[in-house]
Amino acid sequence: MNVKLLKFAKKYYEFVYKTSPVFATFLGIHKYDHLIGDMSKESIKRDIKKFNDFKKEILRFTQDDGVMVDPGERMKDKIDYQLLKADIETNLLMLTKSKDWQKNPNIYVETPLMGIFLLISRDSLTYSQKIKSVTARLNLYSRTLEQGKDNVKNAP
Repeated sequence: MNVKLLKFAKKYYEFVYKTSPVFATFLGIHKYDHLIGDMSKESIKRDIKKFNDFKKEILRFTQDDGVMVDPGERMKDKIDYQLLKADIETNLLMLTKSKDWQKNPNIYVETPLMGIFLLISRDSLTYSQKIKSVTARLNLYSRTLEQGKDNVKNAP
């Protein structure tokens, strides 16, 4: 992968994993197993800003960066570029257009439960790792439910 694009991708996905730790656990990344994710309005606004920053940054890639050139070895870079761009746009769409975080109360119940289920069901973690991470996530559960109460208005 193009060095500049690889550096960008690492920075972007580290942000995604940090802000969506249950998704990181799903992928087998255990760095954030002790977290659920901050779903407060303030955090979501920061996330939207950061996703917009990532979008601006990826749109600045040019042919000079070797990313947008079609032939030869650069085709892989172009595909990686398009996938990254689509992922950023999808996250922005979910936060700014569909706004499920304002409409769907299930998110605030299901996300922590899925995060706990993923930890318990994985064979790659020791029993003590599972207990430590599950306990940490359980301790954050009430915060997540409170954030849901603050965020969800007029649920269908």
